[in-house]
Amino acid sequence: MSIKIGLDLGQSSVKMVGAKGSVIFPSLAALVGATSAETLTGGRKKKAPMMVDGLYVGHNAHRWGIPLENFSFDRLAGVTPEMRAILHGTLTEYQRKFGCFEEDVHLVVGLPMQMLMGEQDSVVRFTRGVKSWIGGHHEWTADGETYALDVTRVDLAPQALGALIDYVFSMDGTPASTDRAQALKYECAMVSIGSNTVELQVAKRDEDTKRFNGGQPIGVRWLHNQVDPNTMWTFGEFDEMLRAGDLPQEIEIESFLGAWSTQVLGFINKKWGDAFPRFHKIFIVGGGSLLLRPYLETKFNGKAVFFDDPILPISRGLYKSALRVK
Repeated sequence: MSIKIGLDLGQSSVKMVGAKGSVIFPSLAALVGATSAETLTGGRKKKAPMMVDGLYVGHNAHRWGIPLENFSFDRLAGVTPEMRAILHGTLTEYQRKFGCFEEDVHLVVGLPMQMLMGEQDSVVRFTRGVKSWIGGHHEWTADGETYALDVTRVDLAPQALGALIDYVFSMDGTPASTDRAQALKYECAMVSIGSNTVELQVAKRDEDTKRFNGGQPIGVRWLHNQVDPNTMWTFGEFDEMLRAGDLPQEIEIESFLGAWSTQVLGFINKKWGDAFPRFHKIFIVGGGSLLLRPYLETKFNGKAVFFDDPILPISRGLYKSALRVK
């Protein structure tokens, strides 16, 4: 029997959830440059980032090497070598934490709505690309150690759908409660505010209300572009500092949150208009929801459902989806 894994390919971090637990791996990659000055000044030597197939990946990669950043969807479709290294870094981190995979792997992968909608040729290219590079046999080297595994099945789903599944089902794939299971009978909406995009999806049972679905590139990276217009920090550096509550004095985000909320709420209004009261629940996920929660609570007036940890619901939901696949 295959090992079931939910995989959320975020532009700022890859989230992976399985039966044994979860990992959040920063989507950072860098070329190996000169020796870090921190090892030459006599100070305490700091641990280098993980090195996968000749690239630094994960936490602090942009501080140690020459940053590689690419926010096109081609990156998620496996065209760029750094995304492969980031995925292999995530798989390495999971196995270091929970033990090596002893069987082949079945992945349910969450993708941005924009990769699954629009021109048919683009949708086919993206979905085939993702399945092609993620499926099959993988071999890689991480910090000098060789790893290998076989991904024998890859299923794709909109990232936002994971929030509904996570809300309804427990970690063993059964309904968490009778009350929560009611959400499957009614029309529910999802708002995912990620690093690159804001995703909207509305579904009733297993059927989308397609006119309400869509995505726009106005995620946390939009905020970074406003507060750091000269790009003194890469987005990866900004995102890590933001998550850690360690932003420098030069970066002040509070005065920009109102403008950002205008962008996000404007997109929601464009897609949903005054129809949102018809939705049974509106699930709010993604790291950006932590910053915009007051605006969203006011907008949705009691309809919104926030999670204790807004980062993992999508990957947890994708894992629970995998459990339900025969």
